[in-house]
Amino acid sequence: MRGLICLLLLLPLPAFAGLFIDDFEDGDDFGWRVVRGEWKVEGGAYVSANPIPNAARNLSQVSYTMLQSPWRIKDGAVELSIRFDERAEGGDEALLLYRMEDDENGYALKIWKEGLTIYKIVVGNLITIRMEPSVVKPTVNHVKLELEGMWMKVHLNGVLRMRIGDPEKSRYEEGRIGLGVPKAKFPVRFEEVRVEGEGIYQFRVNMPVEAKGKLPLLWGEIKGR
Repeated sequence: MRGLICLLLLLPLPAFAGLFIDDFEDGDDFGWRVVRGEWKVEGGAYVSANPIPNAARNLSQVSYTMLQSPWRIKDGAVELSIRFDERAEGGDEALLLYRMEDDENGYALKIWKEGLTIYKIVVGNLITIRMEPSVVKPTVNHVKLELEGMWMKVHLNGVLRMRIGDPEKSRYEEGRIGLGVPKAKFPVRFEEVRVEGEGIYQFRVNMPVEAKGKLPLLWGEIKGR
C-alpha cells in the first residue's frame, strides 16, 4: 500500500473542478465580510436589510459583502438563488460581484426588472459592458454565470440569456466573489451561493484549511496512515 501511495504522489495531479456551497442554513455568515450596508442571516438566506432608494452608479452607493475565500475564481461557474420581496413589484435589484481583485475592481452582474446587466468595475465605478432584456421574476430567480477566459455566459432561470466577452488587455482574470444590492425598498434574500471551478473547495474561516490543491479522497487516505 505504501508503494502505491508513493507512486500516486509521483504522478502529476490532474486539474479538477471543486465546489463551494453556502446555503446559509447554518444560521451564520462565516466567510463573508460586509463592506457596506446591513447584512444578516435569517431563515436560510443572507439578507441585505437596509433600504436603498436610488439606483447606484458606484460601489460607494451599494450595500455589499465579499466572500473571504482562500481561493479566487478564474474559470468556472457561479450560481445564485435570489428572492425578491413581492411588495417590490420588480423594483428591487441584486448584484453578483465576481473576479474582484479587491473591494473596488472587478466585474458585476445586475439582476433587475429590465433584465441582466454586466458591468466592469474600475475604482468603484460601474461601467456598463452590456444590458440584455430578460424576464426577471418578481420573487425567486436562479442565476448561473459561466466564466471561461474573456467569455462570460449568463443563464437566468435555466435559459441562456447572454454570451459576451471582455477583449481588453485590462480585463480582470481572477478574483473573489461578492453579493450586492444597488437598489431596494425591501430586503433582498440570497438563498444559496454555489461556486465551481479548478482550485475551488469548501471552507469555513473558523476551521483550518488543509490539502489545498490535493485530491480530497487521496489526501484523506494518506493523512490517516
